[in-house]
Amino acid sequence: MTHPTVEQLRTVDLFDGIDDDGLERFALAASVDRFQPDEVIAEQGAAHPFFDFSDVYYRAGVDAAHGDHLSLRQLTSNGITGFVNLPIVA
Repeated sequence: MTHPTVEQLRTVDLFDGIDDDGLERFALAASVDRFQPDEVIAEQGAAHPFFDFSDVYYRAGVDAAHGDHLSLRQLTSNGITGFVNLPIVA
């Protein structure tokens, strides 16, 4: 498994304002997936791995990165099941 570096994460606006310590923790938990230029990773109208990114994953990632535990508690108040992934497409 390949992990992103802190330097790579610094190029993503989502992580603006996060200190190196926080980015290092995130980097250790994240993985990098590579795709070929012509490889289809999502098709319009089809289910895809990023379907709930904007409603849940992005918001949870921002809240966690900024230490907003109250917001995270609200997001998870109904429980969490299954595998949770925070995809970043840069």
